[in-house]
Amino acid sequence: MKHLIYFLILLFQIYCSSYEKKTMAARETTNSTNTKQSGGEFRTQDNKNQPRIVTYSASLNMEIEKHKMAETIENLTKLIQMKEGVIISKTLNSVYFKVPGDSFFDMISQVKSIGSVVYEQVTSEDITEAYYDAKIRLENAEKFQKRYLDLLAKAKTVEESVKVEQELHRITNEIDTLKGKMNLYQNMVQYSKINVYLVEKERKGPLGWIFYAAYVSIRWLFIWD
Repeated sequence: MKHLIYFLILLFQIYCSSYEKKTMAARETTNSTNTKQSGGEFRTQDNKNQPRIVTYSASLNMEIEKHKMAETIENLTKLIQMKEGVIISKTLNSVYFKVPGDSFFDMISQVKSIGSVVYEQVTSEDITEAYYDAKIRLENAEKFQKRYLDLLAKAKTVEESVKVEQELHRITNEIDTLKGKMNLYQNMVQYSKINVYLVEKERKGPLGWIFYAAYVSIRWLFIWD
């Protein structure tokens, strides 16, 4: 029994080293295909039906009509609720929220309709390698956990029980960590984050229009389109 325990522990250590080679091979296969973009979704990438996992986020700076800030924030809040989104934070002139990944681009289009876009940034992150790395490690760790549980039930001496329990404790902690990562990745795909910052348009007074007209005239003297 003792030899069997030591053998399984050694086998697990060998697995850890061989796992890296398998992961590298899987990454090479994954990277050899093209990515099709979509808001926070698992998308098939080739005839092997292996999905790539891409998450999205966006930041929008917009101008709105004077004295329309409170009304615009209220309308934006209603739009987020209609899209089954969740507000992360909100101020007098900004809203930071997340929406289901499959409605990300549609949400951005609707947000743009509330004012004039001054600045826009859409960011994507490919988490395919990290996701499948954690997935493979979790599956293998759970297999070894089951084997250690079987060994613990068959242990006949205190020494055997202690040795198995040490390995079982270590691998259980690893499983908890990997499950946490998987939950994080799933949430990143399920929801996409959008930050909207609003400013009111400045209305020119009489002198403002005079200086603006002077600027246009002077520019015309030097630059012809």
